[in-house]
Amino acid sequence: MSKLLRSIGIMSVLFFIIGSISLWKSIQPARELNLNYSKVPWADRIESAIVNLGVMTLSEEDLTNLFKQYVVKSAKLQQLPITGAAVELHSESLVSHVNLKKGFLSVGIETKASVTLEGDRLLITPYEYKLGKIPLSPETFSKLLLLFNTELKTPFALDLRSYIPREIAITYVELLPGNLRLGLVPKLFLR
Repeated sequence: MSKLLRSIGIMSVLFFIIGSISLWKSIQPARELNLNYSKVPWADRIESAIVNLGVMTLSEEDLTNLFKQYVVKSAKLQQLPITGAAVELHSESLVSHVNLKKGFLSVGIETKASVTLEGDRLLITPYEYKLGKIPLSPETFSKLLLLFNTELKTPFALDLRSYIPREIAITYVELLPGNLRLGLVPKLFLR
């Protein structure tokens, strides 16, 4: 009986260790990211919109730089131990990747979001969340953020008026693989 209990104890410890390693591996970031960013060359983007008949194209790199700048400068997000961020663009969604590190534990968070236009603001509304490879409900994701004294408020708004002259109206937004397109029209033509 003693050998049986010892065998069960050893097996339980092994299952616990294997389960812990498996969980740890499944929440790891998919790739290394950083928070280094460059300024988006808005004058060049607006100039190319004029050449392209009012269509401004922002690349994944442009949006990644805007996202990293937001993360670095946002007082709310400075409470989180964010070590890196990136954005991917698909035809139906914007996917953001954020890496966090607390002590020895590194985790990757992925959110899928829709992008819409409201006036001069891009509204980014998350609808799918993952912790590493593990899907999370919005409620579970919100509870996870509460561990870091941070609250999830959606949609996120990117005010484009900070970057695009007031004389230009933004008429539409379109997601494409690798790019986001904005329709720009001089407000003079809208009257």
